Amino acid sequence: MNQDTKAFIKMETLCKQIDTSKKTIENWIREGLFVPAVAFCGRSKRFNVQELEIYYAGVIAQQDRKELVKEIVDARSTGSKV
Repeated sequence: MNQDTKAFIKMETLCKQIDTSKKTIENWIREGLFVPAVAFCGRSKRFNVQELEIYYAGVIAQQDRKELVKEIVDARSTGSKV
């Protein structure tokens, strides 16, 4: 597969995966806050809206993404790590 090949998913699927509305995602895209899945090392984790806000704030602050994802997941209660 060519490295330049892009992968696309339906907006509805993305909304379910990150537990937010289509309008919120569109706002993030418009404001330049949306991180593509390729750059999102926590893509196997499902984040709620508050966790995503923490994640995007960390990305903007240029924090290490792997550490950021680990901190967000570790902050959850034991039974909710998805």
